[in-house]
Amino acid sequence: MRAWTFFLPGVFVALSGSPALADWVNLKGGGTLIGIDLKKKGHQYAFTVETGRVIFLDQSQVLSVVKSPRGEKVDFRGQQVTLRQKITTLQREERKRQKQALKHFHNWATRKKNADQAKKQFLELAADHREHYLGLALSNDRNEKVRVLAAQELATGKSPETTRLLSRAVIRDQKRAVRRASMSSLETRDDPDTGELFLPHLYSPQRQHRARAARNLERFPNRKAVPSLIVNLHAIWADFGRGFMFQGTQRSYIHDYNLVSGGTGFSIVEVADPEIQTLSTGVVLDVKVRKVEAYLYARALTAITDQDFGTDAKKWQKWWKSTEAEKQSP
Repeated sequence: MRAWTFFLPGVFVALSGSPALADWVNLKGGGTLIGIDLKKKGHQYAFTVETGRVIFLDQSQVLSVVKSPRGEKVDFRGQQVTLRQKITTLQREERKRQKQALKHFHNWATRKKNADQAKKQFLELAADHREHYLGLALSNDRNEKVRVLAAQELATGKSPETTRLLSRAVIRDQKRAVRRASMSSLETRDDPDTGELFLPHLYSPQRQHRARAARNLERFPNRKAVPSLIVNLHAIWADFGRGFMFQGTQRSYIHDYNLVSGGTGFSIVEVADPEIQTLSTGVVLDVKVRKVEAYLYARALTAITDQDFGTDAKKWQKWWKSTEAEKQSP
């Protein structure tokens, strides 16, 4: 059984029925979870358990869901309250701890006057809390130094959610230093699921994201990426004839004058008619941009399959089709 857990303070999902009711989730592997706001998300369930955390469960893990009796109370700090009241209180307290922890980490990363004391206070936090706050700093802080340090510190994290956050930063963060620090931590963690996390980025509308995903699949090969890489490789050559972008400045100037005669039957007038020409300066980004992307896909395919057909998408398609046919043959 595998459940991914992380803090998500202050998030509530409307659930049909009385808001005071709890959910008892019975798991196929044995055991029961108690909480509120069970909601289906794709192939998973998001569930707020009684500690205030939100966990994600695969649908295959859930055996049954039972509603608690109406008006049921739980003991919380010597008082009888509804489970939602208990969870709301715990999440409110967590938000305060989170704000303070992120402040300490920001002061540490940016080397404020009290940086040493801030570092000490942050490192004294429980390991799972510390890892969660580092993930928030990596994802949300606007300061590059904070995100770099967060990525470095997450190298020793234990949660699968941390791998997901680092892999996202490797693709989407705008600062190269943050991407490098995130990649270094991913290599240290050496999570076998890392390569698969790059697959969705191969479908990104942004070329940079697709290129980074392909480049990182060289370091974390995953065979599931092969069909997508071949499709992207084929699209580069089939999608366009010649594409380019011009970035520059265009200036107009008078090149010469032509004398033009005119007038009436009683007078003739010659007028200087200017010849206007333009001068363009700048840079043209041509097809080579797409070729670089194609080479990245080809290199990723070679790293994953140990085959080398260069950027020839048709050869890759033919080889992959024959490989899959062999697997299916008796």
